[in-house]
Amino acid sequence: MISEPRRQQVQAFLRQPWVIGLALALCFVPWFATRVQLLYLYQTPPAQTVHPNYFTFHEMSQSWLEGKPLGEIDLNRMLMNEHRGILSDFITEKNLQDKYCNYVSLDPGYGIILAGARQMFSLLPDNYLRAVVLQVILDGLMLFALFLTFLRLGVIPATVTGMLYALSPVLAYNAIYPFQYFWEGWLVAMAMIALIWARRCALSERRVITIALIITAAVCVGFAMWVRSSALVAGVVFLFAFLSIPSLRRYCGVFFLAFALTIAPQVMRASAVAKHFALSTRMTWHTAYHALGNMPNKYGIWDDDLYVFTKTQNDYGIVYNYCDYSKHDEAARKEYMMMWDKDPGFVTRSILSRIMHDFLNNDDVSDQIVPYLIFFAAALAAILAGLCWRIKEPLIAGILGIAYLACFGPLQGMMLFFLALGALGLALVWRGELLFIAGTMALVYSGYCVALGIVYYMSAPYAYVADLCLLLIVPVFVAALIKMISAPNLFLALRIEGKAPLVKTMLTVLLVAALGFGVLLCVPPVRTYLFPARAYQYGWTLFGPPNRPDNRLLVRQWKALPQPQKEAFLRMVHKTVPATQEPEKDVARYFATNIEVIAYTDRADHNAQKTLFVPRGAGAGISQALPSVFDSILGWRASEISEFQVSVPHSWDGKAIHIKLVPTPERADVDYRGLGTEKFKRFNFDVTWLGPNELIARYNGYNCDGLRAYLAQFYGGYCPYDPRTGPSPLVPWSMKKNTPKTLTPALKPAH
Repeated sequence: MISEPRRQQVQAFLRQPWVIGLALALCFVPWFATRVQLLYLYQTPPAQTVHPNYFTFHEMSQSWLEGKPLGEIDLNRMLMNEHRGILSDFITEKNLQDKYCNYVSLDPGYGIILAGARQMFSLLPDNYLRAVVLQVILDGLMLFALFLTFLRLGVIPATVTGMLYALSPVLAYNAIYPFQYFWEGWLVAMAMIALIWARRCALSERRVITIALIITAAVCVGFAMWVRSSALVAGVVFLFAFLSIPSLRRYCGVFFLAFALTIAPQVMRASAVAKHFALSTRMTWHTAYHALGNMPNKYGIWDDDLYVFTKTQNDYGIVYNYCDYSKHDEAARKEYMMMWDKDPGFVTRSILSRIMHDFLNNDDVSDQIVPYLIFFAAALAAILAGLCWRIKEPLIAGILGIAYLACFGPLQGMMLFFLALGALGLALVWRGELLFIAGTMALVYSGYCVALGIVYYMSAPYAYVADLCLLLIVPVFVAALIKMISAPNLFLALRIEGKAPLVKTMLTVLLVAALGFGVLLCVPPVRTYLFPARAYQYGWTLFGPPNRPDNRLLVRQWKALPQPQKEAFLRMVHKTVPATQEPEKDVARYFATNIEVIAYTDRADHNAQKTLFVPRGAGAGISQALPSVFDSILGWRASEISEFQVSVPHSWDGKAIHIKLVPTPERADVDYRGLGTEKFKRFNFDVTWLGPNELIARYNGYNCDGLRAYLAQFYGGYCPYDPRTGPSPLVPWSMKKNTPKTLTPALKPAH
């Protein structure tokens, strides 16, 4: 332990302004580097990453600025601007014949934010860049706010928090991704920071500042509900904190009143649309139903919007309505409840596994998480033994074990989880502000994990709030650890014997629960139940033409063909590529202009990255058809997948997918042939089974049906409607014959 004079010298050194400035610079430099890198990777033309619904909110902001009610959009103008491209200035002209609707499929708060961003940065092009600039600026302000807030705990906790915020891939990605996910997390975090300062001011009897900070917190978390209704979890936890903490209890009415007034307009709007009390109009049952397809299953439920829209259209006759999903959501509710009645065990397991995934915040829990959790349980057992028998060595070993896992855990989200759980245990000992921060954020984190797990699961955008909660607990762990290290006597620093019985009980329950959970995961049936089998082949992504090594590989395969086949292939090449005196270069140009690459990961082959060559134009349908099969059918594992192969002449037309399956135990009770045939048919492939484990899916020449054609406008680019696929469910205003009625230019197909 550190002596008292030495401790005072260190504290005095760390309080010097130049040291604080250097620490802040250490946080700012990685923040700046990561944001610039991600802006380059994800927002560099022509491959910008923008949410499909961004144009909806951009149009909503324009209509609101024109005096329309919040949520009303001009559909014709929105579609025209979307087809003009993401870098084009937003055209504000409109026509009296344009079709308007009240968009209630998502919460409207992001439209208000976009309106503000467009007004503040009017010198920039009127497109997504204004939203990105505002997000990056406020993301930087959040870094400074976190650093200054936790500077009260010490320079080291503030620096650790700032650097973790700067380096977090989830937080960095959402900062440059222009959509509502960033704003929900940013508003909730600002509300928590305001509450921390409000408690500090309340303890020092500065009532006016305290009330101002409490109102700020209430408005932030209340407006977060305008952005995404899931922010209600944070609002409820903050209200519970006011009721539980003596220094804030007298201000509970202020918080509740400000919070209620902030959400009142949104609640009235949602209730008017739903015709009953409602906090939001966004679809819930749609999301909950296709979340059942998060893992492969024997029912073939696919975790995809198109799957559910197709289901309600075919089985319930629901015509797709972009602005209002209420009828569709009701049909999805019926389908969900039918599945519950049919197989409640499947639904329950799906929910529990998603909640487990959310809590552990790990995208590959089935492969990596169990050993780390067991190690973590052993570290907590060492801490518990040290506290019970007042032995210093196991206590220190347990704390160092948690720190080791935090540094070398499988994923950054898991690192934060280990730190947060350790911080909560130490906060129960120290209490005060440490317990207030750790306890409040732990409740918000738990609430988000459970609420999101019941309806969906935590992907990178949805993990923004959860990662922020864990991040805000990190300084508690660091500050408590520094207190213990700098104290002259370790057990005097812990002061366990002087704590209230409730504190001892809660600490013991936390440690025993974590230890018991780790031991429970050692039981194979429990581990299998909580971590269901994932898809064997996954991550299907359509890229452009083959890279140089792949192009050379294809050329070498052509050169290895028998002479008659080489000449036949060359004749096919010269139908689209001008003939020259160098056939090898002609073939290389053919591959570069007529072939695309679909990449995927083979979990069954040690997560090897593999490629599939397909003709240009066919890749979009194939890259949708394959995940619809592999991601949703339990036990569907391929030993071989091929489409275009230079060595197979009958594959040169690129119209057939040849798949050889491996028999798996999970497939025993699954109608995999019927499900596979049905799913390929959805994307215009007719299936011929050559045996129980081999099939050919051949493209039937049709194009998109009306639903796919319409959804492609928002999710998948250009997909022309083919009348042969059936009657179009498109509403009249979206048909091509109506597009010239607007003053904006006519739609141009994207190629």
